[in-house]
Amino acid sequence: MEKDIKWICSKCNQAFSEKNEEHHCISHMVNFHLDRCEPKFKRLFCALFESMKTIGFYEVEAGNTSILFKNNHPFLTVRFKSKYIELEFQSEKNKLDLNTNQTVQVSSERYLHKTQIKQEKDINPQLLNILNDSYKLI
Repeated sequence: MEKDIKWICSKCNQAFSEKNEEHHCISHMVNFHLDRCEPKFKRLFCALFESMKTIGFYEVEAGNTSILFKNNHPFLTVRFKSKYIELEFQSEKNKLDLNTNQTVQVSSERYLHKTQIKQEKDINPQLLNILNDSYKLI
């Protein structure tokens, strides 16, 4: 069930369910982040992007500190760290068959998970199934 839209930012046209909800509407190109990361992480991001083409229709949008994969709402956030790429996504499950670094319960039925990818083998069918579930959840 979608929340009612209370207001739309006049600068970025982003819709919000809370009046004057804080956000950053500065948008960058994906290359803004890729040009600043190590080549191995650029290759990893491209491999992730290619692997996710089977999930369904989504948009990729870059913000100040992350790249968002969106299907109406973000279902995956990608952040480039110095030694890995961090993935942040939601699930209805508290425990996943995945090496998550952090899990936070965000509602009675949803959990926010963070995991890392350091090499191409980390982008496996198990991860893609979990991201597909996050895509469908949002």
